[in-house]
Amino acid sequence: MLENLTAKHETALVSLTRRVAETVSVARVAAHVKNEALSAGVGAALAADFDEFCGTPPHPHRLDQAALIASLIASSLQTHDPAKAVLVAQVERLQRLRAQSASAAA
Repeated sequence: MLENLTAKHETALVSLTRRVAETVSVARVAAHVKNEALSAGVGAALAADFDEFCGTPPHPHRLDQAALIASLIASSLQTHDPAKAVLVAQVERLQRLRAQSASAAA
């Protein structure tokens, strides 16, 4: 039974990573065609994916994992890649959520 729980957890993590990478591609397209609505949609889609992964209320270890995924993908991008800014904004949002959950637990 423990093996099944681990497999499901890894599947969720891999699935989140795949969705984030796919959404980052859309961020590049949005910047290229200068579409503000599409850019906003990319941020909202990333936030929704991260929120779904982290749970309600957000689990601290899941927040850390989500921030790590976004950070790793952002660090692999070039400096002027428009997707990098979107990912950095999500990392900052996840860090704020982590701080809020830590202060609520204290």
